Amino acid sequence: MTFYPISVQILLPLALNFNNQGYSMKNSLIAATLLALSCSSNAALEMRDLDGDLSNGHEGVYDDVLDITWLANANSAGGQLNWNAAEDFVTNLNSTSHLGVTAWRQPTASNCVGTSCGNAASDTDDELGYQFFQNFGATAGSNITSGTNSTNLALFSNVQNDFYWTGFDNGSSTLAYYFTTASGTQSTFFKSNESYVWAVTDGMAGTAVPVPAAAWLFASALTALLVVMRKHN
Repeated sequence: MTFYPISVQILLPLALNFNNQGYSMKNSLIAATLLALSCSSNAALEMRDLDGDLSNGHEGVYDDVLDITWLANANSAGGQLNWNAAEDFVTNLNSTSHLGVTAWRQPTASNCVGTSCGNAASDTDDELGYQFFQNFGATAGSNITSGTNSTNLALFSNVQNDFYWTGFDNGSSTLAYYFTTASGTQSTFFKSNESYVWAVTDGMAGTAVPVPAAAWLFASALTALLVVMRKHN
């Protein structure tokens, strides 16, 4: 199996679609690139460099609606933890100033239960639900990787089709809220159960990927796409 950079993964389906509609290979590449750049310039999600090293990619993704920065790695804990251990994990991120940030936390949630949590664009209290429904375009009953916005999904790594903890326990000593990205459902279960952790921090952390760097990524993607599409044709 051949793996291509994220920018290629985004542009390739667009270019092939234009090519299949009768456009020349050159015009297909140009049209796909312009469309992708147009979408990215208006996107609610923005790649953020948190460690000061652009060569190793971005570590955060800023959401300008929720006004939070997500860790780009959706499984930075390396596995599932019970709720108290998840809280301790986030506390440790802060105590070690992980990626220069000292205010990591688990996503917020309301006392909403079911598949309507974050399903409306105005519902910004349920952050995981908002990510699932609004940012990734997934639907209730489907998993997070089946959403309509693969461009936003591609900004993250290690996204799990499974349970994720929120930081909300509504004052309970035994129960906390979770969101499952396997179906878009939010509910509660015992804190002793284990789920994944997806850390966020309030506001815009780090620095944006500079426009020249972004342009270089698309230029390199075009070169790779040219090779791929020649094989396709």
